[in-house]
Amino acid sequence: MTRALRLIALVLAVVGTAATLGPVSALPSNAATAFAQPPLPPNATVVASGLLNPRGFTFAPDGALIVAESGAAPAGFEALGGPPTPTFRPGTSLSGRVSRVNLATGERTTLAEGLPSAALSFGDTLGPANVAYLGSDLYVAISAGPVHGWPNYPSGVYRVNPDGGVRLVANLDAFNSRNPVALITPDDEISNPYDMVAAAGALWITDGNRNQVYKVTPDGTISRVADLSTGHPVTTGIMAGPGGALIVVELTPVPFPQGAGRIQRISPDGQVETMATGTTTAVGVAMAADGTMFVVEHSVSLGRPPFLAPFTGRVARLTADRTLVTVADNLMFPTIARVGPDGALYVANFSVGGDNGEGQILRIDTGARPAVQIPR
Repeated sequence: MTRALRLIALVLAVVGTAATLGPVSALPSNAATAFAQPPLPPNATVVASGLLNPRGFTFAPDGALIVAESGAAPAGFEALGGPPTPTFRPGTSLSGRVSRVNLATGERTTLAEGLPSAALSFGDTLGPANVAYLGSDLYVAISAGPVHGWPNYPSGVYRVNPDGGVRLVANLDAFNSRNPVALITPDDEISNPYDMVAAAGALWITDGNRNQVYKVTPDGTISRVADLSTGHPVTTGIMAGPGGALIVVELTPVPFPQGAGRIQRISPDGQVETMATGTTTAVGVAMAADGTMFVVEHSVSLGRPPFLAPFTGRVARLTADRTLVTVADNLMFPTIARVGPDGALYVANFSVGGDNGEGQILRIDTGARPAVQIPR
């Protein structure tokens, strides 16, 4: 994960209110209760709980919820609460997993476990990042690799086996080593898959460190759809749009300037255009059946350390005049957005700070209505 994303976990270590400046420590084990937690907005319902730092999710052909969980810090791990020192080593564990949740009962079962997870210097974790189906085959994007303490487990796309194991399909580390983007930052991590969607028989994946969009086919062929690395925007959420286009959002780098992010459209031939501006720490994007677009923002921007604030994430609707209107707020570092088979919007909550199972998937009643006509 890029340094910008790691700073998210640093916020959780601040003692006091969200705007307090001063000493920081490692991510507390009781992150869910370390701050005064506001109630969920009235239009949000918890449909899955007990998750370990949930990231991306999708829906199975039978309607069940499938969630990628990045795992938890191993026992005894001590985060630095800041950038890594030359002697720092990630705290690795096999706590990453892919879960299936029965939406009728809320019951969670495990589809794949023992997946790589890495606790980093700020106290956040990396591991399983997202999931998607191509036909009946389930794929999981995993952020691992040598920089994250897994020299023999590359970042890439893996197929989930019926026995609960996974098999490498596309090695993103190897691809990036052979095909560098235009701008490689000092905190380069080779690759860091963030969001992944299935469309047109392929997987489309964003990279939050190398700032690009990949296309991965079932036979493992990787191609670069768009190089977005100029300016290091920290590319995060992705959705498949009308007419074969892709739509992506960006977290932006530290200090996460308020309103500095963009919503961008990538045409089928790879042309990139800005659809809207004014997002802040955007990490997810989705479109309802009526054409309404929703953006997930991780946090407000404080503009100074600790930069981000717990329980200030939100879901916003993009209006016809390209402004954002809050639909649900007071969320705890939410990420990723998907429209479910029931037409409702779903969002991951506690994507950071969920080491002890605080992670949730929320169903948001958006009151969706047509707002923006997306170019076709």
